[in-house]
Amino acid sequence: MKTVKIDDAEQNFVLPLKDGLPRLAFAIVEDFDSPSTWYLPHHTKRIKRVLLAGGNPQCTVDWKLMGKAIVDLYRQGIDIGCLVSDDRLLAEGASHLAAHYRIAGRRVPSVLGYLVSRFSHNGSQETIN
Repeated sequence: MKTVKIDDAEQNFVLPLKDGLPRLAFAIVEDFDSPSTWYLPHHTKRIKRVLLAGGNPQCTVDWKLMGKAIVDLYRQGIDIGCLVSDDRLLAEGASHLAAHYRIAGRRVPSVLGYLVSRFSHNGSQETIN
């Protein structure tokens, strides 16, 4: 794990790092303090600089990685080296990815709505427009 010297207030956003990325660059974060439990990266490494400058991390979304993240999520983690056993985390990951599409004004892939409904145990189905 790489450590970067920054102010304590900013530490919540950028430390620790996994593969040069802070936890906000991942759609699934099981344990904030354990990078080995962070899955589905979908931002460029530029996210660290943007967060430190107080900018919007949406501008660092790597759209090439988004497709891979969706496929990996659909396969329930097989391609990322683990099975995330908490369905709530899988639903949150799908919602997180869908939010990036909405914010960017892009059509949200229907598979994300399916994943949210599949992994949500409360019976509700999120409507993805």
